[in-house]
Amino acid sequence: RHRTIVRSPEVQQWFIAALRADLLCNHQCLGTYRLTGRSGLGKTRAVLEALDHELLRTKVIYAQDPDRLPKGFVSWLALTPDAEAVLVIDECSSEEFNKLTETLSGASDRVSLIGIGHLDARGVVQSGRFNLDRESGPELESILQASFPQLGIQTRRYISKLSSGYVRA
Repeated sequence: RHRTIVRSPEVQQWFIAALRADLLCNHQCLGTYRLTGRSGLGKTRAVLEALDHELLRTKVIYAQDPDRLPKGFVSWLALTPDAEAVLVIDECSSEEFNKLTETLSGASDRVSLIGIGHLDARGVVQSGRFNLDRESGPELESILQASFPQLGIQTRRYISKLSSGYVRA
């Protein structure tokens, strides 16, 4: 696995900064966020980078999917007045996200919910919806140039073409 730092594309950098600012309540403190996009676009990585802040790290609870949450845990978070958390649920469908949002509706001032999943048209998300998309060839070449300067231009173009716009480190 690569240990080289790969600069996130511009949209991901904007998302990281916006989510972090919101969670630190520099903005509206929406409480619920949903990040969607195809597999391999760096959704989870972007969320985890946004949460890599000294005031947020200790509050983060991550689950690979909704089924990995202990039974009753979300209800406990909602009903426990001194519980503060940033609950990150990966592989979360719109339907599951909306159920979790409803359960946590009275605790949005203490518990933030971030759902990460594939783009789907079902379900309405009231706030904080973001969608990551594939990158263009020139953007990928730029990322490759910054991360692997030893690669020649033809090699970068070939890798960019093969990746079909998907960024994965």
